[in-house]
Amino acid sequence: MSNELDTEGAEFVPDSRLKDALQEAYREASDLDSGGIEGLCPTYTELRQGTAHYQDESFIGRGGLKEVYRTFDRRAQRWVALARLLEERGPDYYEIFVHEARLVASMNHPNIINVYELGVDAEGRPFFTMDLKGNVSLADVVQDDSRTDALLLAFSKVCDAMGYAHTRGVIHLDLK
Repeated sequence: MSNELDTEGAEFVPDSRLKDALQEAYREASDLDSGGIEGLCPTYTELRQGTAHYQDESFIGRGGLKEVYRTFDRRAQRWVALARLLEERGPDYYEIFVHEARLVASMNHPNIINVYELGVDAEGRPFFTMDLKGNVSLADVVQDDSRTDALLLAFSKVCDAMGYAHTRGVIHLDLK
């Protein structure tokens, strides 16, 4: 005979004391004024405030469609890269920009950047945030002749990422 409890076919029944405690906590939180909520939930309060979501932007680079900035995401408490559609690109480019962000966000590969947020800024222009990687660009590595090993490693990673994208039916049209 086994000492294990036979749970096959058993239905989970939550402890009613937990349910009662959660309902009471909800009632108490609902009755709090703004000062009480602030004291109980300081991080939540910070998120609710209309303070700037991204701050301390510094320019990283520019392409044919977007500019990229290093910025601090106050909500997530981390540094990210923020891509903005170029000012000279009008609404006829909005769909292309948003589609690119969603396409990258749908990928799951170690050599493809992670997209965190896709949105529209106060001026009505689309943006997205993504991983912020290192302080050295590929252009910096190419310029340094003594770093052939690093360049070959970077090339290998790009090929690996492109191979993955191709298996998903995605073809990169602006690979430099």
